[in-house]
Amino acid sequence: MIELSEHYWRAYYYSLIIEHCQNWEENCKSGWKPGDESCMIDSIGALCEECDLYNSRGSGSYSATSAYSYRQL
Repeated sequence: MIELSEHYWRAYYYSLIIEHCQNWEENCKSGWKPGDESCMIDSIGALCEECDLYNSRGSGSYSATSAYSYRQL
C-alpha cells in the first residue's frame, strides 16, 4: 500500500498510478484512502474535481460556485 502525500490522488488501493491534483490542490487530502475517501468532504470524483451535489458522502448539501470551488447550502 502507498500513503499519499498531500495534494495527490489515486483511484484504488492497489493502483500504482498516482496523480497530482493540479486544478484545486486543497480538495485532495493525504493519507491511505483512495478515490472519493481521499477528497475533502465536499468533493468527489477523479482528482477530487467534482462537487458532491447529490450528497453521496452524507456531508451536507453543496453547490458549485465556480470551477473546482463549492459552497455549502
